[in-house]
Amino acid sequence: MVGLGRGRPAVSAQLHTCPFCGSDDAEVVSPWGGQLITSLVRCRACNTHFEAIRDAFEPVQPPAPSRS
Repeated sequence: MVGLGRGRPAVSAQLHTCPFCGSDDAEVVSPWGGQLITSLVRCRACNTHFEAIRDAFEPVQPPAPSRS
C-alpha cells in the first residue's frame, strides 16, 4: 500500500474506480472503512469519499507476552 495524503501517487496495488464520476484517480484515505473488508478512498477528480473493498488482508499478530 502507498503512503497517504495529498501529493502522493494514486493507489497502486488495486485501482479503485469512483462510483460517482468514473475516474481511476483515487487514493486510500484510511485502510479501515465502516466494515472490516472496506477501506476509505477519496476520488481526486471529484473529491468524493467512498468505501472500497480492501485488496490485502494482512494477518494481525497478537502482541508478544511481556517478560517481567
